Amino acid sequence: MLWLPHAVLRDLEELRRASGQQETTQVAEEAIRWFLRVRTGAESRLLGRLTRRQREVLQLISQGHSTKTIAAKLGVAVKTIEMHRTHLAKALNTRGVADLVRFAIRTGLTELAG
Repeated sequence: MLWLPHAVLRDLEELRRASGQQETTQVAEEAIRWFLRVRTGAESRLLGRLTRRQREVLQLISQGHSTKTIAAKLGVAVKTIEMHRTHLAKALNTRGVADLVRFAIRTGLTELAG
């Protein structure tokens, strides 16, 4: 039997009730299928090509932080973050913050706040 932390089991049970599934294992299996689908897709390959710093900047952008705030958090110049944003947009073929946020959510880099 697979051991999972109590918090994970509680969350799975809550998802089971909300989804109307009969078994918690059905919810877990669907979550695993979703994870594998996301992680093996073309977007995940793109995510893997980004540098650690680019992923960090993308995550902060997707969390709603401004360029100025990101620069302060990372201890770099605003121009440096602007450069990262430009490189991210080119590498991911996106045209703005909304596209970057969608990409981050689809690849699991960030999640929607509940």
